[in-house]
Amino acid sequence: MLVVHNVHLDIGENLILKGISLQVGKGERIAVLGANGAGKTSLIKAIMGLLPIKSGQILFNGKKIHSLPPYEIAELGIACVPEGRRVFADMTVKDNLLMGAYLPHARNKIKETIDQVLSLFPILKERMNQRAGTLSGGEQQMLAIGRAMMSRPQLLIIDELSLGLAPVVVQEIYRVISKLSEDVSLLIVEQNVEIALNNTNFAYILEVGSVVRKGKSSDLLRDPSIKEAYLGM
Repeated sequence: MLVVHNVHLDIGENLILKGISLQVGKGERIAVLGANGAGKTSLIKAIMGLLPIKSGQILFNGKKIHSLPPYEIAELGIACVPEGRRVFADMTVKDNLLMGAYLPHARNKIKETIDQVLSLFPILKERMNQRAGTLSGGEQQMLAIGRAMMSRPQLLIIDELSLGLAPVVVQEIYRVISKLSEDVSLLIVEQNVEIALNNTNFAYILEVGSVVRKGKSSDLLRDPSIKEAYLGM
């Protein structure tokens, strides 16, 4: 589905991504892990067409997308939940969700998709007429995920899912997104290595713009060097 092949990206004089390669197949749950400055968010921006790559290729369903504008990439079926959620604070929960259904194929199925989102996040049904800025951090993250789902994507990218949220809230959100249809693949970018490895199939670990480790999440979780470097064990 998604193939990132040998991607280099620089910003000014700084080389941010150094030959990154990764894949996300249909129905897979993939994690991209690393500390601040590892290049995780830059990788997402490159996939979404927000940062031009220096070299390499990014393909989605066999189509090269690294030279496409963001709106065309979205139309192909990729949606992103940005770091910090970025809900429309002065708009209601309902209007935030409707903003996500901006693609033609999504507008035709608004009611069906809203029902799906509310079945995943029932708390949003109670908040439909409430301003998004008054929601808790966890509720805003649920809303941001729901808004992205309104475009009916094939691939959902979530940047820093657990950032600023209580552990119990993070566990609940991971539990819910694990119920997403196999028609929706997930690329989850995280600093919280343990919870990401416990909720994905495969993971890539980035350090200073390069992939330094990759493998099945269950194998990485048991790896002594990963435990020592990232889990404090």
